Amino acid sequence: MILNDTYKLAFVHIPKCAGTTLRSRIGFLEERNDFYMNVNVHPEAGPLDYGHLPLGVLRDFFNEDFEKISSYWSFAIVRDPYKRFPSSVGQYLRQHSTTPLYSLTIEKIEAEVVKLIKLLESGATHTDAQMALFLPQVDFINLGGKQIVSDVFHVGELDQVIDMVSKRIGKELPAFEKGERQNQSYVYKNSGIRILMNLVRPIVGEVVGNLPETWRHSLRKALYGDAEKALEAVFQLQPVKDFVTQFYALDIALYQKVVERRSENR
Repeated sequence: MILNDTYKLAFVHIPKCAGTTLRSRIGFLEERNDFYMNVNVHPEAGPLDYGHLPLGVLRDFFNEDFEKISSYWSFAIVRDPYKRFPSSVGQYLRQHSTTPLYSLTIEKIEAEVVKLIKLLESGATHTDAQMALFLPQVDFINLGGKQIVSDVFHVGELDQVIDMVSKRIGKELPAFEKGERQNQSYVYKNSGIRILMNLVRPIVGEVVGNLPETWRHSLRKALYGDAEKALEAVFQLQPVKDFVTQFYALDIALYQKVVERRSENR
């Protein structure tokens, strides 16, 4: 989250909705010394993901800043729930799996997805820092049946967000490059590469680390693929799609509403 008292604006960062990419342009507007970043222990609520706090948690434990969000020009980015869930799973496994995501087999990832779904259905709370990636998007936009955040955009409108922020602060910010993304998860492009690299990694790891960055970038492109695309088959399984449809029903309605409204305004 970004709060700026100088220009009276607030960016409410919904996990896995291009927030890290957006912060690469507007992060300098942060005026809380990165207070709303990372997982920290709150004296009353316990461990919280301060970077992704839903409105109810902000109201209950950070009321002064919640009131500012309510009165300032605030904005958030939403994403198609059917695409956001795979992205959330990818980052969750990257952060919490004992095996690096790029080394996991499709079967292992499918098993992890099943476990995550059961965990979410059991009722992970808003103050569970590890599960913040999976919180419904509506919980960052609405509270008590009322929309609190002033403007809601979808992930295809980052340049429009930049334009509005530029006008707000009186300074032109650079547009995004085509396909520019931050905080992506990656897997090996195929099982053969995965098996080979798991065998030789201890030997070649130091050598690769000493290569020029341009060489390492080319090597990464050759070995790795976007986890969301590579694992698409897992998330096309009917039980997984049914879970997203039911668990994120309000998010689906919100996303469709935002896309339709933006289309009408063009």
